[in-house]
Amino acid sequence: MVTEVSIDKIEAYAAYFPGPHAQLAHASIAAGNTAAQLWEAPQTTGQTTLLLWDKGNNVLYLAGQPMSETTQRDLAQLIDAQIRPHAIAAGLTFFKVRALAPAFEEVLADLFAGIALQELRTFFYGFERTQPPQVPAPAIANMRLVAIDQAFLANAELTNIEQVRAEIRWMWPSEERFCALGLGCAAVVQQQVICWCTAEYMSGARCGIGIETVSEYERRGVATATAAQFVQDARQRGVTPYWECRSTNIGSIRVAEKVGFTRLSEERFWTGVFRA
Repeated sequence: MVTEVSIDKIEAYAAYFPGPHAQLAHASIAAGNTAAQLWEAPQTTGQTTLLLWDKGNNVLYLAGQPMSETTQRDLAQLIDAQIRPHAIAAGLTFFKVRALAPAFEEVLADLFAGIALQELRTFFYGFERTQPPQVPAPAIANMRLVAIDQAFLANAELTNIEQVRAEIRWMWPSEERFCALGLGCAAVVQQQVICWCTAEYMSGARCGIGIETVSEYERRGVATATAAQFVQDARQRGVTPYWECRSTNIGSIRVAEKVGFTRLSEERFWTGVFRA
């Protein structure tokens, strides 16, 4: 039988989420900085199968021991009858799935019956240096790098400020929690926010990074300068940042490597779309 586990008990399941990427997500959920739901299905072997719904990046993790046919049917029903409609209502139609044991990949088609799943390869980076290297300042007049804090987010005169706030609300339970526990850096030209880099999956001494640059300022060194400042601020706080991107995102890979990140792993996800 599949039963939901109170998310405040997720710390006890840390061993089911191995590797630096899964550990980062698990720790942030345990710290209350990423919304999630967790289900458990004990197996006759005495082990258990877990389904974790990370609502930050809308990722479903399958973890633990291989499941019985009964558990497989129950999880398929749970995904279709509970997770799918709730995800659609929350605007989380595009989802990712990660199987933390090879046997789980063999049953994904049955668990997500009727949904075409596509393979997605990603790179996961960690920052293993003390400070980022010096990077060239973008040749953009009047550009400045500023901290993303409560005052910054409250400045309604800034163009694109709502996109920054939306990014934070997407990944954090609230803006207030981000301002209290997170950190961020933005590149601003006059009154326009042209790039923003925010902490996500925050827990104690580590965090992930979310970064976006407005299209007319791409490929001009803005993202590199903003990310480097973010990393410097994070290291000054004793926080180790991590970076994730698609294996085909050459621009993101270049920024990560210019700023000094080291590739830790290549991971395989499956993506799909929930439809009503």
